[in-house]
Amino acid sequence: MRVLSSEEIFKELMIDYVSFPKEGEEPKLTNVRFKDLIPEFSGGPRRCSDISDEFLYKHQLDAINALREGKNVILTSGTGSGKTEAWAIYALMERKKVLVMYPTLALSVDQIDRLISYYSALRLKDRVVQVDRPTVKELGDFKIRRAVKRALLVITNPAFLLMDLKRYVSKRACRFRSELPYLEGFLEDVDLIVIDELDFYGSKRANLILVMIEVLVKYILRKAPQIVVLTATLANPEDLAKYLTSITGRETCLIKGEAFRVSNRSYIVLGKNLEDLRRYVIENYLEFVDDDYVKAIIKNPKRFPYYVHEVIEYLKSKGIYGLPHPYLDIGELLSRYVNDEGVTLVFTPSIRTAEKIARRIKDKLSPELRDLVRTHHHLIPKGVRRTIEEEARNGKVKVLVTVRTLLQGIDLGNVIRVVHYGIPLDVREFHQREGRKGRRKTIPFTESIFIPIFESDRRLLSLGEEGLKEFANIPLEHVIINPNNKYVKMFKALFKVLYGASLSDDEIKLLKDLNLVTEYKTLTGVSIRLSDEGVRVWNNLNFYEFGPPYGYTKLIRDEEGERPIDEISTRDVIYCFQPGCFDLSSDAIVTEVFRRRVYIERLSTALEKYGFLDEANRFYETVKYRWGERPDIKSDLIKGNLMSRVNVLVEPPKNGFGKIIEGPMNVTWVLESSRPRFKKLLDTIVVIHDRESITLNARTRGYYEDFTYGYVYETSFGEDPNILRAGLAFIKLVLRLSPRYRLSLRELNYAVACAMPKQPLIYLWEGECCGITELIDWSDVRKEVMKFEPTPLSSILLWFIDEDVARYISELGIGWGQLRSYALRVLDYIEGITYLRIKDLGIIKVPKPSRNLKIVSAFIFDVKLGNDKVIYLIAKYDGEDAKSHVFEVTAGSIPYELVRSVNDLVSECVEHEYTLVTLGNELIKYCENSKVCSILINTLENERRLYDVMRLGKEVLGVDLITFSDIASLINYELTVEPMEVVKLASNSRTLSSKYLYERLISLLRTYGEERSRLIYIFYLALRNLSKTT
Repeated sequence: MRVLSSEEIFKELMIDYVSFPKEGEEPKLTNVRFKDLIPEFSGGPRRCSDISDEFLYKHQLDAINALREGKNVILTSGTGSGKTEAWAIYALMERKKVLVMYPTLALSVDQIDRLISYYSALRLKDRVVQVDRPTVKELGDFKIRRAVKRALLVITNPAFLLMDLKRYVSKRACRFRSELPYLEGFLEDVDLIVIDELDFYGSKRANLILVMIEVLVKYILRKAPQIVVLTATLANPEDLAKYLTSITGRETCLIKGEAFRVSNRSYIVLGKNLEDLRRYVIENYLEFVDDDYVKAIIKNPKRFPYYVHEVIEYLKSKGIYGLPHPYLDIGELLSRYVNDEGVTLVFTPSIRTAEKIARRIKDKLSPELRDLVRTHHHLIPKGVRRTIEEEARNGKVKVLVTVRTLLQGIDLGNVIRVVHYGIPLDVREFHQREGRKGRRKTIPFTESIFIPIFESDRRLLSLGEEGLKEFANIPLEHVIINPNNKYVKMFKALFKVLYGASLSDDEIKLLKDLNLVTEYKTLTGVSIRLSDEGVRVWNNLNFYEFGPPYGYTKLIRDEEGERPIDEISTRDVIYCFQPGCFDLSSDAIVTEVFRRRVYIERLSTALEKYGFLDEANRFYETVKYRWGERPDIKSDLIKGNLMSRVNVLVEPPKNGFGKIIEGPMNVTWVLESSRPRFKKLLDTIVVIHDRESITLNARTRGYYEDFTYGYVYETSFGEDPNILRAGLAFIKLVLRLSPRYRLSLRELNYAVACAMPKQPLIYLWEGECCGITELIDWSDVRKEVMKFEPTPLSSILLWFIDEDVARYISELGIGWGQLRSYALRVLDYIEGITYLRIKDLGIIKVPKPSRNLKIVSAFIFDVKLGNDKVIYLIAKYDGEDAKSHVFEVTAGSIPYELVRSVNDLVSECVEHEYTLVTLGNELIKYCENSKVCSILINTLENERRLYDVMRLGKEVLGVDLITFSDIASLINYELTVEPMEVVKLASNSRTLSSKYLYERLISLLRTYGEERSRLIYIFYLALRNLSKTT
C-alpha cells in the first residue's frame, strides 16, 4: 500500500512541525492458521476469509489451548492484538454457550460484526443475539426472550446485565414490581463468560462486573463457567487470577501479548511560516517588548514556535495588530489525504467541530471528490454509520472525521493515519485513538499528527520535543482489582438478602451500619430484611451511576416552543447543567432545572430575558472594559476565555466507607483575559492570564448521592489551605506517575474546606470507589514522594490536576523542594503522626478548672457565609463560665464590636492579673489598630501572662502539628461539635435565606467556640503540668 509522507506535504505548505519516529512491533507468530482450527473460515464471509490463511499470534493460541484445558484466561494485550479471536475460535470449536460483555454495543459494532461473520461461517448466525436496552425497544420483549433461549452467543453490556440480575432476584423475592429477566433461560447453562476491555471501565465498575460474575456463578448458573478477561493493563493480575479461581474452582492462566504495529511517524504541527514571523517581530516590534521572558522567547528560534500564539496575544496587548498569522488552513492540509490509498482518521473534541472540519475539507475539493470525506458520530444513524465504515474499508472514503464513536472496537483495517485535532489528555483515550491504525502488514508505515488548538494543548507544546515524546509514551493507568471492597460487598449482600441466601457476619454488620436492613422475629429466630432505605438503595444501584435508571431530559426553549434534544445523567446535571451554565454543544445556556428537566435557551435571547443572566453579563462587560478588552461573550466562549463552573459541596464519609453527597452551591463564570503573562512553573515556563470569577445569583437544584470511601482530616489552627491543596496535588501527581501505583487521576479526589479559613479541613475520597484507600500504605506513599524525580511533563500534569495550585505556585515562585515539603505535611495529617506521638504520653491529669486559678482562655475564629458575608465569634472561658459573642459583617471588613470585645478582655486580664491563653495570634491581630490594646498586650507578654497553646504545645510535646482532636484525645476531653458540621451548614447555599438554618448555624457556632475555649484552657493546664515534670 502506498502512503503519502506528511513531511513532504508540510514542506510544500510551509508548515512548521516537530517529528519523532517509533519502530514497529510484531507479536510472535505460531505455525497454526485460522483455517487449521476452523476449516469453514476459508469459504465463509469476507471477515472470515480475510484471516483464514493468517497465522495465529502466540498469545491467541496460548489462550485457546488454556481454554481447551478448562482454565480461565486473563489476556493482557494492547489494542489491535486479536483478543476477540482468542476466545471466539475456542467457543466455535467447542460449540460453547457464551455470554460476552462489551462496554456499549453501539461502540462495539465492528467486533460484533466480526463475531456474526465467524458464526455465519458455521451457519450459526441466527444463534447470535444482541441484548441491550435499544435492541429490546426495537424488537420487543417477546422476540428478544425467544431468541435468547436458543442462543449460542449472547452479546450484552454490564449495565443491562446488572439490571437483569436485579430483575431476576426481585422476581424471586416477590417484593418488587419488576419486569421478567430477559436472559432467563440462557444464563443458567452458560459455559463461557467473556469480559472485554476490563480496563475501559475504571476500577469501580471493573470490580462491580467481577462481583456480578460471582453472583451469577453462585446463585444462577447450574455449573461453574470458564471466564475470559481481556484488558490492556491491570495493576494486580495475580490477585484477579486468585479471585476468578476462587469463584469458579478453575485454574486461571495469565497470558500477555503484544499488538501488531508497523513503524510510526509522529508530527507535532506548530504553525505556518513561523521563522518568517519571528524575524518580522524582531525587526519591527522587539523594542516594544518589556517582558524578559517574552523577549528571550522571541530571540530563540527553537523556543519561539512553542509560544507563538502567546507572543501574538502579548503584542496585541501592546496595541500591535496586523501581524502575519501563524495558523494553518486545516482544510487545505487534510484535503491532501484524499489522494492516499489508506484512510485518515481525524479525531475532534466535538460533533460541531467534526462537521465544521469536514465542510472545510470538502470546500477545498472538486465536487466529484467530496464524497471521499465523511463524518462519523452518534447522531448519525447506526445503519448509515455501518455503510460509512464499509465504504472506508473499500476505499470509497479516505478521510473520516469523528469524535469518539471510532475509539473502541472498530477495525477498518486500512487506517494509515490518525490526526488529533486537539491533544487528548486522557491517556487511555490517546492509546485507543492510536490503536485504530496500522493493523495490516501491507501498510509500510503509519502517521500520528497532533494539531494543538486549546490552551492545554499549547501548555503541552511548551515542553518541547522531549516533553512531547514523554507525554506520548506515558503509561496507562492501572485498574485496581479489589472485589472485597465494601461497595461491591454491599451490592452482593443486598442481593443475598433478596435471594434468601445466608450472609456472613461482616456482610450483616455492613448493611446494619448503613441502615439498609431491619431485623424481625420468625419462628426459628431473628431474620433480616431490607429496610425502606435498603429498598431505595437497591432500586438506585445502577452500573454507571447511583439513582433512577433514567436521568434528566434536556429541552430547548425557543420561539417554536419546547422540544427534547438529549438525555443527561443526574451527576452531569449537578456538575455541568445548573442555571447559568453554558452548553457549548448547542450554542445555548441553561436557564432552568425543574422536575428532572433541564431547559436551555439561545444565549443571545436568554441574556436579555433573565435577570440573573443580565446581571452577570453586565459584570462581565465591566471586567472586560477594566482590562481594556472588547466584550464579546460568544467569541470568549469559542476561544475558551469564558467558561462556567458549578461549585459543588462534597460531603464525603468521615472515616471509611459510607454515603457521599454532592450538591451544587452556585454557578460562576470564570473569565480570563486574552493578555498573557509568562511565569515560571517549577521547571518550565507557562502562560497565565488574569482571571475573574462572576458568581451568578441563581438557585441551584438537585444533589447526587452514592457510596464510597472517604476521610476528613482536621488540621492545625492557622494552617494555610493553599499549602494543603498544593501538597495534595503533589501527592496525586506522584500516585499517577509512580510505576508502583499509576493511579488514574479520577481514582482519588481531594478538597480543602475553607468555610472556616483558620481551620481548613482536608477531604479525601475515592472518585472510583474500589477500596484503594484501604490498600494504600501511606508510609510507602511518603517514600514515593521522597524519591519522586519530576520532569517537565510533571509540571504540566500538575496544572491539569489542579489549575488553582499551579497558579498559586507559579505566582509565588515555589519550587519542587518546597512542594515536596507541603506533601509531607499533608501526609502527617493523613497518617496521624502527631496523634501517634502524643498517644504515647497516655492520659494526663490536669487540675480542675476554677476561677481561682486566674486564667482566661479566648478563642476567635471566623466563618464564611456565602460570597459576601463573614461571621466572627469570640468565646472565652474563665474556669467556670463560657461565654461567646457573634458578629456578622460584609466580607473584607472587621466588626468594631469584635475589636472592642478584645480590648475589654485584654484590659480585664491586665487589671485583675489574669493569665490570658489563646490559640495562635488571632487575638493579638485585632489589637494592632489600638495603641492602648497593644500596650496592654505587651504588658501581659512582659509579665509572662500571655500564652499561645500552639507554640507552648510544640515546645513541650515536640510536635509541629496539633489539632483540636489531638488535644481532646490527649486530655480525654469530649467535643460534641465537629468542624465538618460547621462547614456543612455554612457552605449550604440556603443558610442565608433560611431563618431556621441560620439560627441553627449560630447555635452551632456558639457551642463550637465555647467548647474550644474550654479545651484551650484545659490544654494549657496540661502543658503547664507536663513542663514541670519534664
